[in-house]
Amino acid sequence: MKSILSFIRVNIQIPFVVSFMANIVLGLLSFVVQPAAVASAVAATKLQAELSERKAVAKAKAKVKAKARLQRVVAAIPLAGMAGVAAFEYSDFQAWLDENPEGSMDQYATEVAVLSKEVAGEVLGELPAAVRPDSDKLLSWLETTMNAMRSMHKDEAQ
Repeated sequence: MKSILSFIRVNIQIPFVVSFMANIVLGLLSFVVQPAAVASAVAATKLQAELSERKAVAKAKAKVKAKARLQRVVAAIPLAGMAGVAAFEYSDFQAWLDENPEGSMDQYATEVAVLSKEVAGEVLGELPAAVRPDSDKLLSWLETTMNAMRSMHKDEAQ
């Protein structure tokens, strides 16, 4: 009977010791492997964020270039050019209103006139002399456009 009890006790102790040792090894292994896995996941997330940011910046630049190109093409067509200028200017006015919710059309027109007078010489200086309009004439066209927009905006407000 003693030998049977001794056999049972040894057979219970061996699986217990083996299980205990396996748990210790697995616990230590998880402490070693887990930081490396976390570090690689963080690095992958960072790379993905940088890539998506680059794509967004590239797309924004492409949109700005496309918009400028379209504005040049529309402005080259005389009748459609005036309508295009008015449409682009109205779009800019709406964007300005988003940034300045308390602003009015008169404030926008004043700001545009002041800024346009400041940069008119620079912009016209970049054009070839054969196609360069007179600065005063250009600013009067801009003022005419602003007046048309004022009347359109007053009609919409009513």
